[in-house]
Amino acid sequence: MKKKIVYALLCIFALFLVACGTNKTSEGTKVNKINIKFNLDENLGVEGYKEINSITTDIDGDGVGDIIKLLENDDLNSKRTYIQIIDGSNNRTLYVKEVDPMSIEVADAQDTTGDKIKDILINVQGGGASHYSLLFYYKDGEYVVADEDVPKYNKGFLSDYSYYVMDTKSYNYYKYKIPDDKKNFYIENGFYDKYGATNKEDNYTQESNGSILKDVDGDNVYELLNRFSLRDASTNDKIMDVVEVMKYENGIFKLIEVKGDEKNLTHNDFSGLSIEDIKYRIYDVTGKTPKEVDYTYTEDDLKLPENIKNDYYKFYVVYNSPDGGMQADWLLLVNKETLKMYKYYPDDKIFPL
Repeated sequence: MKKKIVYALLCIFALFLVACGTNKTSEGTKVNKINIKFNLDENLGVEGYKEINSITTDIDGDGVGDIIKLLENDDLNSKRTYIQIIDGSNNRTLYVKEVDPMSIEVADAQDTTGDKIKDILINVQGGGASHYSLLFYYKDGEYVVADEDVPKYNKGFLSDYSYYVMDTKSYNYYKYKIPDDKKNFYIENGFYDKYGATNKEDNYTQESNGSILKDVDGDNVYELLNRFSLRDASTNDKIMDVVEVMKYENGIFKLIEVKGDEKNLTHNDFSGLSIEDIKYRIYDVTGKTPKEVDYTYTEDDLKLPENIKNDYYKFYVVYNSPDGGMQADWLLLVNKETLKMYKYYPDDKIFPL
């Protein structure tokens, strides 16, 4: 009987050691109850820091609510701001990270990458009344700022009561239908004639309204929704509110949809866009003059691959030949869907401009 009691006590003691060992790790690393690693920098002390805000959420999926705090010091000359993650099961600090000193709140925490670990969205004060958001996603024990492959909207043009706004990184154009309450404004300011034709180039500024996290497609993985307003650079008049839907893919958040005015907008919808409209885009992108491009759309059989025949507009870039005439220099291809421009070579290779 005594042997059984001693054996039972030894088993209990062994279980106690195993339980303690769950949280005992190498120096500087903390592990929660389900063995998710957090690299804790012991040098980042936040004692005495003031709490700006906090949210409670089960960040690691162990069934216990954890606390994410946004903390700042009171030193106006050297302002520092941190996020602190506290394990809800034992009140231990799992993770501390310094963030942008202009951070104003922890806005949300959701799984955006599909690893079942909550990622953290922080709002940051921008210029004036605007603010933007930074998404920190979990990776190898750290929270790192998410990379986003997003358009940079800049120069656009107006046609058929729609905006075609150019992404200056990819040369994609996105179409936005003009809200009814803006039509008169643009007619009165010379952007349109009464038929809605293009009269004037427009430049846009982008004013961030911050981001939100939302499971758009119902797969239990949240998308990043960047919200901003397009404004006329010359009048500062707000044209419309736009939402970019970003989804995580292979280490980067990629644009999958653009929304505006509460409705889904078709990507790269150029219905009604004429060849005459396209030639002005060629000027912008290539820097060519009207005399240097033959804008007579050609259907010549150049023995092009089928996909190029079907998917691209074809234009000749020309130059003055020694005999005084115009000589074709190279072939300019314009993708019919995206309006991306390419230089074509006879060996069936095309290169983006």
